[in-house]
This record gives sequence, C-alpha cells and structure tokens, in this order.
Amino acid sequence: MKPSLSMLPGFKRDFEELPSNKVRKLTLQVIADLKQGQRKGQPLDELSHTGDLSD
Repeated sequence: MKPSLSMLPGFKRDFEELPSNKVRKLTLQVIADLKQGQRKGQPLDELSHTGDLSD
C-alpha cells in the first residue's frame, strides 16, 4: 500500500520553495519519522517569543 500525503496550502507553498528535491525528500522523511515516533521535537517554550507561528 502506498502512503498518502495531503498538504495545507501554506505548507505546500513552503515545501515547493525548498531549494532541491534532496531537501524535499529529507523533509518528508523527518515528518514521517516524527509521526512514527522515531524522532522527537523540542518544545518551543523558550523560543516561542522569537517567531510568529500563526501561519
């Protein structure tokens, strides 16, 4: 079975603007790893004041 992927418009635009197919492939792998629990992100508590996460 082939995995399916859906993208919100803002993510799709950002994804298409990545510099190469190699970076796009790595990005998808990181997302898949996060979903499967193979990687863990860091909490934003200390950095949340540095950026606008509204988009």
